[in-house]
Amino acid sequence: MATEAEIAWAAGLFEGEGCFSVWTGAHGRSYVRAQLGMKDGDVVERFAALAGAGKVRKRRTAHERWSPIFEWSTADSEAVRSLIVLLLPWLGERRAAKAREALEVLSHVQTAAKNRTHCAKGHPYDDDNTRIEGDGTYRWRRCRSCKRDYDQARHARAEAVSA
Repeated sequence: MATEAEIAWAAGLFEGEGCFSVWTGAHGRSYVRAQLGMKDGDVVERFAALAGAGKVRKRRTAHERWSPIFEWSTADSEAVRSLIVLLLPWLGERRAAKAREALEVLSHVQTAAKNRTHCAKGHPYDDDNTRIEGDGTYRWRRCRSCKRDYDQARHARAEAVSA
């Protein structure tokens, strides 16, 4: 558990170097992200540890002589909500207003995908019916039943076209 001094430090850092982003994506879904970026990697890592979620990435800058930028971010609804609740009493007016806007959007956001127990078509996410896929950076679950149905329909369409 973070001390009051650590929380105040994190809020001050976030006030200067962080932001809450709210946007509407495909299909009208709303998203919220918290992010913080600066050149001091150790400070960003310390913030990430206090936040307890998100990832820190090292990003190269446009000019080779410039120092790299370390970015922490999370778009996990629960993580953003927890961070806002933690930092809100310490934030200034403008950032606090954005945090409250993000909380309002989060109140309408669906349960995070990682907490869902069934796919969109109602098949259970259990050991027999779930595949873990990923691209090296992110991992996600795929319903085996839905994948099988999709593959069968695609195969039938391909045969109909070739016939």
